[in-house]
Amino acid sequence: MRHYPGDDIGVFLAVCDSGNFTTAAALLGLTPSAVTKAIQRLENRLKTPLFTRTTRQQTITAEGVIYRDACRTARHEVDRVEMLLASITAEPAGQLAVSVPPLLGAQVVTPTLLALCQQWPQLSISVSASVEMANLFDGSVDLAVRVGELPDAAGIVAKRLGTQRIVLCGTPGYFAQLPPLHGIDDLHRHILIGTLKEGYAAPWHFQLADKTHRVMTPDTRLLLDGALMGCIAPTLSATPLGCFLLLRRMSLIGDALSHTVLPGVAIGYLLSGMSLLAMGTGGFIAGLIVALLSGFVSRNTALKEDASFAGLYLGSLALGVTLVSLRGPSVDLLHVLFGSILAVDRGALIDIGLICSVSILLLACLYRALVIESFDTTFMQLASPRGRTLIHALFLAQTGL
Repeated sequence: MRHYPGDDIGVFLAVCDSGNFTTAAALLGLTPSAVTKAIQRLENRLKTPLFTRTTRQQTITAEGVIYRDACRTARHEVDRVEMLLASITAEPAGQLAVSVPPLLGAQVVTPTLLALCQQWPQLSISVSASVEMANLFDGSVDLAVRVGELPDAAGIVAKRLGTQRIVLCGTPGYFAQLPPLHGIDDLHRHILIGTLKEGYAAPWHFQLADKTHRVMTPDTRLLLDGALMGCIAPTLSATPLGCFLLLRRMSLIGDALSHTVLPGVAIGYLLSGMSLLAMGTGGFIAGLIVALLSGFVSRNTALKEDASFAGLYLGSLALGVTLVSLRGPSVDLLHVLFGSILAVDRGALIDIGLICSVSILLLACLYRALVIESFDTTFMQLASPRGRTLIHALFLAQTGL
């Protein structure tokens, strides 16, 4: 059914299509008197009759035909433009700032946002991870996804997306070493992993078998927000170390060493399984061997250290993948090589702090020698042949760490 706007021109076109005022009134949901008055207003404004009226029928005049055709053309153009504007405004476009919880955001929300970007090419989404209450009024965040009870906040429109069921779990080896769990009170004798909320460990909510609700604050030894300190600490020692790497044309060494340790990690895994000590020792030895080979190639050939690292990097990576495949295709050692930033515990933070401190101290002690070698390798070799080898070895060792 054709849609007629309720203005005078719409009434006029309805009368033209239906053939009489009564049928047009039924189409428009108006009374015949209202239709008659609308036509009269048009005729008074145009100062010309549009219909010839008799007691039995209404016949459109020649002037009415001209006006009808012009109105139909204009109406079609207006409808086309309105549909075009509607299609433009209906497609999401622009920048959308979204704040999500770290774990839920990575596993659930981010894939959904990626599909949204693929559906709407004009939409750009900026995602940040946080568990704090987002400020939706300062303009930095447009949409926030949070888990838990929503605090009272005026002016916030919230929608429940679903229910997240959280379970407590542990490995069989862990439960074999500690007392069994029979109830919530037994959790205090176990090592718990928690998350931070507003600077404190987030409480755990339990729904018991009798439908009662109980809340406890875990005594955690590991908090996931240690990731922040785990990111900040290495930057203190990585910055001066990176300057020397750039001066010595060894800019690829960091990326190369992170992959060349794979053969050593794989050998440690094949010999001792998922033993971090064995895999860590194997990785350190493999990285040191590659670093020494790179130095040997650069001193005895025309290749620079960064070029030799590129070749050794690819060879070591291929060897590591081959060794890993010997134990089965399902083995994934990436988390051993690169770690998980969301699971940095207190012990790992201490290790990171010690390594960074030792690195800064070594750089301070070797600073003058490294500067001389970086700008004049020949002078350093003539001044102290054995010292240059020791300095080079220490520099590569701390880079590997």
